[in-house]
Amino acid sequence: MGGWNVIDGQQRLTTFLITTALLAAAFDELAYRAKAAGDNATSTAATRNGARLREDFVWINKSDPLTGALDEWPRLSPTPIDHVVFQKLLKGEAFRPTRDSHELLHTARELLWKELFSPVFAEGASESSRLRALLTIQYALFNSSIVIQLTASSLQTAYKLFMVLNDRGMQLSEGDLLRAESLEALEGHPPEQTLAAAAWDEILSFRASTVQGFLRAFYPSVVGDRADIWELVRDYRVNVLKLTSTALNAAQAADLRNLVEQMRDEIVLFDRINRAEWPYASSSLSIGQTVRIRRLVKTLKHELAHPLLLAGAAKMSEKQFLDLVITLERFAFRFKNVGGGHPDAAARVYYPAARGIRTDAKWKLDALRSKLHDLAHSTLPDSELEEALARQLRYDKAGQRNNVRWFLAGLEDFHGWLTTKGKRDTVPSPDTTSVVDADAATIDHIYPQNADKADVDDALEPLKHRVGNLALLEAKDNSIAGNTMFNKKKLIYEKSAVRETSALASKKSWTAVHVVKRESDLITKALSLLDL
Repeated sequence: MGGWNVIDGQQRLTTFLITTALLAAAFDELAYRAKAAGDNATSTAATRNGARLREDFVWINKSDPLTGALDEWPRLSPTPIDHVVFQKLLKGEAFRPTRDSHELLHTARELLWKELFSPVFAEGASESSRLRALLTIQYALFNSSIVIQLTASSLQTAYKLFMVLNDRGMQLSEGDLLRAESLEALEGHPPEQTLAAAAWDEILSFRASTVQGFLRAFYPSVVGDRADIWELVRDYRVNVLKLTSTALNAAQAADLRNLVEQMRDEIVLFDRINRAEWPYASSSLSIGQTVRIRRLVKTLKHELAHPLLLAGAAKMSEKQFLDLVITLERFAFRFKNVGGGHPDAAARVYYPAARGIRTDAKWKLDALRSKLHDLAHSTLPDSELEEALARQLRYDKAGQRNNVRWFLAGLEDFHGWLTTKGKRDTVPSPDTTSVVDADAATIDHIYPQNADKADVDDALEPLKHRVGNLALLEAKDNSIAGNTMFNKKKLIYEKSAVRETSALASKKSWTAVHVVKRESDLITKALSLLDL
């Protein structure tokens, strides 16, 4: 079927078409209401307006050359992966979003109806006044919109025009620019260009923030060095897409198409990692193992590791990836969250390792562990680690609360490794059966954070925010415990699934001595876990 390929303006045109389809639906709704109210003139006018909008702006009849049967076809056709959903949306049919682009389309339709058309049908208005309101919206939509059509005789010319216009107006996204440059380079190779265009459509169907994050992670993951964030498109052009002023030969065109398809596949992995989800779609590991990615990405907020995680998810077995995540988790906590290490120092280790995973068949995780060990120990030596933990793991330091959460959950997660004789000579491994939901659990003050005046203990007050006085507790239990004193909280602790918390129930009382002793015991347990 003939038509135009839209290089720039897809989102505006899509929004315009959705609005027009909703306006037609609003006219239909008004026609039904007016007829029921006996206002035949308004019903007839609304019916004709709705039909004219659909015929002139929304749908076109496409004829089957073999049967002659007519089929409605949207006047604007989006990417193939969105086509069926877009048709359902224009017809007002229900659909279940399965991609970010579907969610965005659904959200746009819902918002446009809520803000533009729902108020027209507010109670109290006459059907004729509603008709005038819809005609006002129609007038604004068609008489206040300006479309500038610039046509080109070839895709290559169109992409060049696109780049020139982008340099003189509002900047388009990096993904849009990279799509334009790569498709322009493939102009002499139509089959490769078509496949690359489809792959770019899938990449750009993710949320803009996801695409931006992916591009910033994929570059160092494959190049082994950071990109200039102000010149990301240039760096991609030179170091990833490998584009030059000379035309591509067939092999180079195939390589470029393969690269874009690789990016299409890996943005799916990135999206899962960025959401703190295990990137392997079908996992053979336990929840206690797959939850490690959530600890690293969400609890410790270690986004710096995304390029390395992306390479691992793309190239490693699931078990190897788990070992990588656990290594990064322990390193991040010691180096960054407690030691305050500079991210550039970690990046200088992470990025070459990411490229090594992709390109070096002999790459070993032990080599990365060795470099991370040296960096962590030079930043925060063992001689300072215990004191740093005691100083940093305090509830009254708001920025440290997630660290307290990771610390307490980590002692539970690695309980078997920490307590089994001989295991400390091996690489730490988490328990596979007992799993603490660290993000849902709350941090409870054993001696209350806000004790009643009659219960204030002058010896415990200065210690109440220290890690020795903190315990993980299920949210509902923490709500029940509140600011009650230890002798009442014991009954709640006793039922806790967290072993370090349930162990508190064996104490007869809770004093300053208990806080100091428990803090020392907890930190001593953790030192081996953080030894790297």
